[in-house]
Amino acid sequence: MEKFKSVRRSAVTFEGKRFSAGAQKVTCLLTTGSLTTAGSKPMPSACQIVDRWNTEWDVKDLFNINDIKKALSSKTTLKKIATERNAHKILELLGLYEIAMLTDYNELQAVNYIKGHLLNEYLGGPGTDDNLTPMTQSANSTYYHRFEKGLILALKAAKLAEVKSEYFVRVAFSAECSGALKPWWGDPTRETANMLKRLPRKVTASYELKGYYLSAKPGPRGLAFKALPPAEQKIFAKANGLFGTGAKSYTLDLFEY
Repeated sequence: MEKFKSVRRSAVTFEGKRFSAGAQKVTCLLTTGSLTTAGSKPMPSACQIVDRWNTEWDVKDLFNINDIKKALSSKTTLKKIATERNAHKILELLGLYEIAMLTDYNELQAVNYIKGHLLNEYLGGPGTDDNLTPMTQSANSTYYHRFEKGLILALKAAKLAEVKSEYFVRVAFSAECSGALKPWWGDPTRETANMLKRLPRKVTASYELKGYYLSAKPGPRGLAFKALPPAEQKIFAKANGLFGTGAKSYTLDLFEY
């Protein structure tokens, strides 16, 4: 892999704490040397918001009885409660704001979230905040079968061809997140809604064969397939067919169920 660049997403705040949230964009040049069987698994310190979502909550941890007693002993608080129409605000006045988040917690935990690689780990994609983003397990599977698998197969075919050739391939790769995640249930708390909107809803990834380069003189510009000597065209025919012409692009819904 060459020229790997990443733009990290800003950390998100949830329940008064800040959590890392992965990458917004990655770009790089791939070669067949990028292929690896020892992928880089997500690091525990990366994309921490996923760990928070997957944490099981205990109802007993959501309130303090002394806070409730204090609220009920205050005439000012009781007057505010008597005129307040917003349920979330009433719970907040009673020191029970966390209870209002129970629905949020239940909805967040109804889906299996993972720290997904924007650049596949078996293509050298690191398991750090430079390359991870929150997504569902289902989205990760779709990303592999509809996009990553084709790229990996094309690079594997090129690797077999390179053994017999004087040339090697370079492939431009990019993945950029977009949109803003919105609560998928009614009446979420402002706390949860604000956290979710700082996370992306989609990622658009693409790859494109940039050309064929002489191993002895790998200059900045490669040859197009048709410019290769006929013998080399025969060697790379399968790989070139898998790469296709132009860029191959795919847009993924990161939170598909």
